[in-house]
Amino acid sequence: WDGTVAAQKALSTVYRTEQRFGVNYLVDVLLGKDSDRMTQLGHQKISTYGIGKELDANQWRSVFRQLVARGFLSVDVSGFGGLKLAEKARPLLRGEETISLRREAKESATQQSGTRKARNKHNIAEEDKALWEALRQCRKELADEQSVPPYVIFHDATLMEMLRYRPLDGTQMLAISGVGAAKMERYGHAFIEVIRQQEEGDSSTPAQSAENEQFEILALCRAGMSGAQIAQQRGLSPQQLYHHLAQLIEAGSIDADEVLTGLAELSAGDIANIEDALLAQDDLAEQRFSYRATSELLDGAYDKGILQCVRAAILAGS
Repeated sequence: WDGTVAAQKALSTVYRTEQRFGVNYLVDVLLGKDSDRMTQLGHQKISTYGIGKELDANQWRSVFRQLVARGFLSVDVSGFGGLKLAEKARPLLRGEETISLRREAKESATQQSGTRKARNKHNIAEEDKALWEALRQCRKELADEQSVPPYVIFHDATLMEMLRYRPLDGTQMLAISGVGAAKMERYGHAFIEVIRQQEEGDSSTPAQSAENEQFEILALCRAGMSGAQIAQQRGLSPQQLYHHLAQLIEAGSIDADEVLTGLAELSAGDIANIEDALLAQDDLAEQRFSYRATSELLDGAYDKGILQCVRAAILAGS
């Protein structure tokens, strides 16, 4: 589709917010979302506030991802994932060039509900219960101090992400869903200290290393990087990257569509073909599932990591 106008809106929003913010905040500006942070920064007064309601959040994230992938935007990794205009963006902004973009389907209400449910499951492992309770206690104390309900500080879903990824500095904490600049300043350091105290004396295990890697991947996804850029940034092969993404899909930390149609750029036909090949196997849900037969059915057209992501999406939705 002709994405010129959408791209101009996206690029203009990056410029008018001073090239300091990540994808999720920029999407909120385009959709006209009201928040304390938006009011505090005065961005409800800029000309691009609320002008993007023809697309939903998922579609706008796709626009930003494609602009990053094509070099119109760059990601300031050292600046909390803020997007910056590349020199290449100027002719497009001035209307001297046009751009075609891949269209993303709008997310259905059922998909949105399923994503929320996946993210809100409280399935706390025994070894994580101490930290979970410490995070909840920290939230309660802050809420009591301010005479507000605990969810005003952070929702359970945000605490669950803290539990999973254990951010130990401001950069990592800002990558947690539900932690913006204002809440980071008010509450973030208290939760970082709780996590740090729990982590003191613990040696890093392979499982923790994998969790840390997945945290970094998730942060880069939220910064709008493409799959190739994330793999390069993290020094991973495509198969390694999508193996981690499959685990994130299974955990409900990232939406399957964001991975499959966004990062992997699979068409609906590709996904359907892979699903059919996977569902043809009797042991799809088994822990020791083998991808060899599936790969043979598909003539080896897809890397194992992609197959893992589609399988994770099927299992997460079953």
